[in-house]
Amino acid sequence: MHTMLGSNTPEEFVREYAGSEVADIVQEWKRIAENTEYETEYRANTDLEAYEADLEHLHRMMHDWVDELGEICEDVQAPRIQKKALQQRIEKLSNEIYSEL
Repeated sequence: MHTMLGSNTPEEFVREYAGSEVADIVQEWKRIAENTEYETEYRANTDLEAYEADLEHLHRMMHDWVDELGEICEDVQAPRIQKKALQQRIEKLSNEIYSEL
């Protein structure tokens, strides 16, 4: 039975009772675990930032689409409708929307 006191680390405890080879393995596992925790946290933060950037981009695009649709609606209500130009604007808007989705 052994009681670990303040200055002893788990690695020192393992080294003392199981040998250097086992202690080296424990240190390697600890290093891997610490790196994995860091990478997981880093990835989570990075994924969140990317998600927020995607949402912001989509939000701006949707405002542009709404503005374009408003202009198209105004053109449709005009006394003289230029069908060809209107068709091209609608096709362009449709393609932009599909490319973003």
